[in-house]
Amino acid sequence: MTDKLTFSVIWTLTPKGKILKEWFGRTIIRSCTKLSYEHAQSMIESPTEKIPEKELPPISPEHSSEEVHQAVLNLHRIAKQLRQQRFVDGALRLDQLKLAFTLDSETGLPQGCHIYEYRDSNKLVEEFMLLANMAVAHKIHRAFPEQALLRRHPPPQMKMLNDLVEFCDQMGLSMDASSAGALNKSLTEIFGDDKYSLARKEVLTNMYSRPMQESGPLESEAMVMGVLNQAFDVLVLRYGVQKRIYCNVSGQLGQGGRRPLGPGTAPALCPPSLHSHCRGSSQCPWPEQPW
Repeated sequence: MTDKLTFSVIWTLTPKGKILKEWFGRTIIRSCTKLSYEHAQSMIESPTEKIPEKELPPISPEHSSEEVHQAVLNLHRIAKQLRQQRFVDGALRLDQLKLAFTLDSETGLPQGCHIYEYRDSNKLVEEFMLLANMAVAHKIHRAFPEQALLRRHPPPQMKMLNDLVEFCDQMGLSMDASSAGALNKSLTEIFGDDKYSLARKEVLTNMYSRPMQESGPLESEAMVMGVLNQAFDVLVLRYGVQKRIYCNVSGQLGQGGRRPLGPGTAPALCPPSLHSHCRGSSQCPWPEQPW
């Protein structure tokens, strides 16, 4: 496995996902193995069964398949708690069907298609990515309260949303779109579990996705580092992840409670004396690379 130089946030978490300790810094990630979503899903679905090593990718000698299996189960249990709390806090999820293709192993050409299934292994990764995104946003905002590059989920286009609620009401469907949590509750509780109900829910989910706007910087000036405190205070997330501070970071989910962060985190980790004199990117003391 190739070592990766990066920035990480490392947490000490309770079984219910409460953060006890949090650390940001430069790290070296040496993965013990590279699991696919299918591998992780098999471990989640068979918590007491040992997965044959021949069905897993290579694991470094310092670790065993049992250790990896237990780590996945631990993360899954915490992710379930994080997800449950997120929706209690009023998050909204609008899942739309995605088409996936199977490729020929030799030619790389499509040989079939199917509906992509969003499973527990996907949810596990999603929860820790969201947790890291929010942690990074808090870190950056604390370091640069007037210049933080943050992202937000803007409120939906209200006219489209109100028209849709009125249309549903005419069809005999009482939908509450007063908040993200209310809309999520309506979509979750209004239908049963039979195929017909699920199909109707898919249609409504698609329709309610249209008024939603994609996330973006807090203000257009954010691209030139001009976010103001007033804007941060006013622009509270109302839909989507339902958190006040959020940003996007890229990279793979690391082992355990570690999440690689983007190189933009470097300024927040540098002592103020190193960057207080900088007037532009050419004067920044941190390199583009994360080490």
